[in-house]
Amino acid sequence: MEIKHRRLNSQLRDESQATESFRKDLAEERKENERLKASQSGILASELLDHLTYWSICTSRPRLQNLAPVCHEGVKLREYLASDPRSAECATNMLYLPGRSVMVGEGLQHVFAVTPMYVYDCATDNWRKYERSFPLGTTFSFFCRRKEFIYYAGEYTIKELCPAQSDGAMLNCSGINLDALADTTLLNFEAGEKKNISKRTIKQLYTSFILKVLPLGLQCVGFDEALYNQLKIRFEVSLPMAKRKEIFASEEESKSKKRRLTNTTV
Repeated sequence: MEIKHRRLNSQLRDESQATESFRKDLAEERKENERLKASQSGILASELLDHLTYWSICTSRPRLQNLAPVCHEGVKLREYLASDPRSAECATNMLYLPGRSVMVGEGLQHVFAVTPMYVYDCATDNWRKYERSFPLGTTFSFFCRRKEFIYYAGEYTIKELCPAQSDGAMLNCSGINLDALADTTLLNFEAGEKKNISKRTIKQLYTSFILKVLPLGLQCVGFDEALYNQLKIRFEVSLPMAKRKEIFASEEESKSKKRRLTNTTV
């Protein structure tokens, strides 16, 4: 009788181990199928974002946290730059992608940005391939939004992150504002008499990976100190004294630290 119990217990243990092994194999198979399905559908944007962290750092660019703002976020930036002869040239060679760009890497130097692969023209009720106004390999003065202000981040060269024949990437990373992306995807939204598609629908198409994005990498290659100082002073003198001290306190603190370090070194 005891031998029979031992055999029975041994058999149950073997069956239990076999069942557990089967479950693990099944889980691994499901993971592999999901990975394969994702790779067939397109590239994940989060995987491309990681590449930027290995790019070289531009030593002439201060840390973004130590920079002062150059204007309020509500300003029409291109018009604002063009209105002053000292920054008019920058207005023709600048890039500002609020809601569609994320600062990454050491000192928040590099930029991960997205543009639509396709756009919907509400006036003609048609989809068409998105035509970028900024060619790859070109260097621009890049501006970014932080809280309620716009900052000059430096000089940036645009690089494509997807393979040349790719049909885009699935947007699965945080930091990109779907409303901003939907606004860029819908052309002539106000002009279109028939609203056959809504911003809500566009956002759902992105989150379900039906619509894909073209990811771009912006590498910091320089910092125009003269442009930065001119824009910073223009903004600073337009503010009341109390507000001026409040906004520019972090930059002054950074300068004080540098002076203290210099004096200590000497």
